[in-house]
Amino acid sequence: MGSVQKTVYVSDNLGATWARAGAPPFAGDPWEIAAGTPTELTVAAASGASWLYHSADGGAQWSTAYKSIGGGAAFNDLGFTTTADGVAVLGPTYQDGNPYRMPGRLLLTGDGGASWTAVRF
Repeated sequence: MGSVQKTVYVSDNLGATWARAGAPPFAGDPWEIAAGTPTELTVAAASGASWLYHSADGGAQWSTAYKSIGGGAAFNDLGFTTTADGVAVLGPTYQDGNPYRMPGRLLLTGDGGASWTAVRF
C-alpha cells in the first residue's frame, strides 16, 4: 500500500515511439512527471510522505531530490520554465477551508530538478 513499481518511458520523436528509460524508487504512488531536458527527469510521488525523484541521466539512475514527511500530500503543477528552473506545488493550494489544516507549499529548483527549496512568503 502506498508504494508501487514505477517505470518511465521517453520519446525523442514527439510520441511516435517510446523507449523504457528506467524505474524511479519504489516508495509512493506516482503523481506527475516533468523534464527540463531529455535527460533531466523529475517524478513526483506521494503516499505516507511526498517525494520528488530526479534522474540526471535519462532515467538510468534516480535519487531523492525532495522529501516531505507531512502526511503524503500530493504534488500539483510540476513543470519546468527553462532547462534548469522548475516549480511544483506540494499539497493543498489554499489554506482557508482546508480540512487537513496543511497549507500548500511552493517549491522551486534552479538545477534541473536535482534539488528543491520551499519558498516562504
